[in-house]
Amino acid sequence: MRDFTPSADVKANQRSTLLKHMREHGGISTLEGREIHGIQGVAPRIFELRNLGHDITTTRVLEQDSQGRFHPMAFYRLRGAA
Repeated sequence: MRDFTPSADVKANQRSTLLKHMREHGGISTLEGREIHGIQGVAPRIFELRNLGHDITTTRVLEQDSQGRFHPMAFYRLRGAA
């Protein structure tokens, strides 16, 4: 089986994308990260951002996917953003 672990550059780009989205929109859900930005590992990138000093809160929410189904997931908010 092939290893699909993202490279350091991919992880950095994903962190940057998540930060930009949170700053522009006030936060991002797991579903938004996946469907809008194609980031499958949103939670690990948020963990890394926190370790880099960003103050990010997590709220549990129900969000509807593109097929109309609801899923429990996380909504991440960057304190001090939008």
